[in-house]
Amino acid sequence: MVSKTSNKYLDMLLKAEPYESDVNTKQRLFNDALLIELKFHYDNNLLYRNFCNKHNFNPHTFFGTLDEIPSIPAQIFKLLGNDLYSIERKDITLTLNSSATSGVPSSVVLDRITSIRQTRAMVRVISNFIGSSRLPFLVLDADPSQSNRASYGARSAAIHGYLNFASSVKYYFTYDSDHKLVFNKKTLINDVDELKNDASVILFGFTFVLYIHVVKQFLENNIRLALPKGSKILHIGGWKKLDDQKVDRITFNENVAYVFGINPNDIIDIYGFTEQMGINFPDCEYGWRHIPVFSDVIVRDPVTMKPLPHEEVGLLEFVSPLPHSYPGNVVQTDDIGVVDKHESCKCGRIGKKFKVTGRADKAEVRGCGDVMSHEIISLNDMTNNTVSTKSGLKILLHPYNLSNNLNDIDLFKRLVSDIQKNQQWLSEQPVDALIGLINQARIIWSSEDFELHGFRKNGLAFLNQWCASQSLRALSDFSLRNRRGYLDGLQYIDNSTTRMITARPRGLVSHWLSGNVPVLGMLVIVQSIITKNLNLVKVASSYSHVVPILLKAFQGLSFKTPGGYVIYGDDLLKTISVFYYDHDDIAILNLMSQESDVRLAWGGAEAINAVASTPARWDVQDVFFGPKLSYMAIGAESLDSSRSIRRLCRRASTDISVFDQTACASPHTIFVERGGSITPKEFADQLSQELQKVLARIPRDTDSKEQIFAINLQRSLYEFKGEVWSSDDSSWTVLYDEEEGLAVPTYGRVILVRPVDDIFDTIKYASNNIQTISLSIKGRRRLLYAERVFAKGVQRCPDIGRMTHFESPWDGIIVMDRFVKWCTLGGPV
Repeated sequence: MVSKTSNKYLDMLLKAEPYESDVNTKQRLFNDALLIELKFHYDNNLLYRNFCNKHNFNPHTFFGTLDEIPSIPAQIFKLLGNDLYSIERKDITLTLNSSATSGVPSSVVLDRITSIRQTRAMVRVISNFIGSSRLPFLVLDADPSQSNRASYGARSAAIHGYLNFASSVKYYFTYDSDHKLVFNKKTLINDVDELKNDASVILFGFTFVLYIHVVKQFLENNIRLALPKGSKILHIGGWKKLDDQKVDRITFNENVAYVFGINPNDIIDIYGFTEQMGINFPDCEYGWRHIPVFSDVIVRDPVTMKPLPHEEVGLLEFVSPLPHSYPGNVVQTDDIGVVDKHESCKCGRIGKKFKVTGRADKAEVRGCGDVMSHEIISLNDMTNNTVSTKSGLKILLHPYNLSNNLNDIDLFKRLVSDIQKNQQWLSEQPVDALIGLINQARIIWSSEDFELHGFRKNGLAFLNQWCASQSLRALSDFSLRNRRGYLDGLQYIDNSTTRMITARPRGLVSHWLSGNVPVLGMLVIVQSIITKNLNLVKVASSYSHVVPILLKAFQGLSFKTPGGYVIYGDDLLKTISVFYYDHDDIAILNLMSQESDVRLAWGGAEAINAVASTPARWDVQDVFFGPKLSYMAIGAESLDSSRSIRRLCRRASTDISVFDQTACASPHTIFVERGGSITPKEFADQLSQELQKVLARIPRDTDSKEQIFAINLQRSLYEFKGEVWSSDDSSWTVLYDEEEGLAVPTYGRVILVRPVDDIFDTIKYASNNIQTISLSIKGRRRLLYAERVFAKGVQRCPDIGRMTHFESPWDGIIVMDRFVKWCTLGGPV
């Protein structure tokens, strides 16, 4: 690596007054200083150079504007921070970790040059707000000198940084044996009481610690202090924990000012982040954060990432020439904010200024039961027939009128007793009549004007095909000892003239549905109907309208069997109740479980465990479809011709696109064996072309901002460490690297292709947590691979292109068999 320590333009910026420079002069110096650093990183940091090349950006030939420089998402420093250094390893003096409220912290590596720049920048800004004279610091935290200097948190680093302004320092927290903060309240009270009225001090702390561990305690105990005149309170750190506790900035300032006896204008909230440590943005008394001469801010549209004009709210991107040891010069944060259109401020500072208004919501896992609810249709707006109680139980479909005056427990008991009135009727219905009636509803579901027609790519098309009479008859025969007639009464076994058997309904099937693939909840409801069971259906909050709308298609329907028997849909609906209750309503959960003859639940581990751990009768049947992952395995022999490769990519793209990977049977990783007629990387390229084509057959809905955030993060990551092919929008993404292991799901048609020397090396990823491994392996190897992964807990190995086709067994379970109890007459052979 070539070290370049001088940056005369940055030196000039650091010597200037932070908020008084001429705009044109600042911009010229700033741009020159920035490009010096970007050229250094480009020349000395391979990961950063890869990133730049993917964006067709070369700082040596760049003459554009700041908003054309590719920015690094702050989240990348959580994933690659320790590897993103542009200096010699021996020159790293410190690894700085963020204080991350959850998850993995960001990491940046510092050298002496960067540390000095950070200190100089910090002094220029903070002294502008509190003056250049050193003052006593009362620190509401523990002494950071106990931290490991080689690698410690941003919190400790920040305390050290602010001590540059201290004439003396006292700490009012210590750590106990469990490394928890302990507040020395009496010491602080005594020290403040002894201060002279004209001896100004700085009270310094982290936002959450200051408020929760100090101010809240003092308020509860009616304790007030009186800081000397001219004192200020500086607090830094995120607001997330206080936002969670519903403490807004106005409340914060009022309560802090009340407790410490100062003017709210002397409480200074300082914004900053680890990825550009040393650059601080205190809020002025008018609520604005001012951009110093050695920094700049750009606001971008969260969806398109295009720059927004002043006064429009978007993602905040910060630019600075300060970082030298790592390429943190252009950082895209996940904070939301706005830039004022005016360059002046009543506080006297000039230049660009901004406010932080919130944080971008990050995408959550959308697999079985772990679902984002950005497309939730309000339960209260669903239907005129919705009955809602004060406690939150909401009835979405029920055959009888219900009173609004009932409490939740009594209302739920009424649901059960109402549908139990129809158990005898249901048990007397011929199985073929029930199948025929379901087929009639299927015809309505298939129509172009059906209310849920837009769900055809999210399972409705498959449900329609699956519920055809011939399909349901074949499924019933397969599931019930090759004869669905066992559901209609005693029948002789095989050729016996004395032994008879029948399949009787278990009674009440309780369904806990997940929201990730809402239409497919009907697959098990239909099987429960065919086996003549009553159904209690608890829907998820997201897409809660789907199952009720599907079931309402039975209203007014009838079906006549070839033998002349007529069955009516309105009668069938009297055996089903659909409702919603909040996930923490333990009383309803327990009651539903105790009433069940069969408990059937879809979802993530938390949802399944909640149902499984509730009291139930000893003879209850449990059918749980828990959280699973799936992947593809492609042998080299399948890549033997251009035609077979195109067909394989087309089928793989279908599996990726159906349900947008929200189903547990959807793939997130494709392992491709080396040795075929194309390389695994070339396969990834061809797959990307098919994913673009499949949009015509299986179009995408508009992604939420949260999902776009997750997709863009993965794309940025692979711009550093691998290869990425993607649509212009967020419709599809193909990632490629040569690492081992399974991808962490991103969803939204994001697929990771990884090469292997031997496809059998991927068997080590098989386990009970893998539901489906879709195969393109030929001959004896196919059978041997399947046998080995089955032995490790995998339940399905369909061909590629058929991964998401619901089949029986599913998750190793023949569902209808779990819905019946077998009764025999005549004894054993």
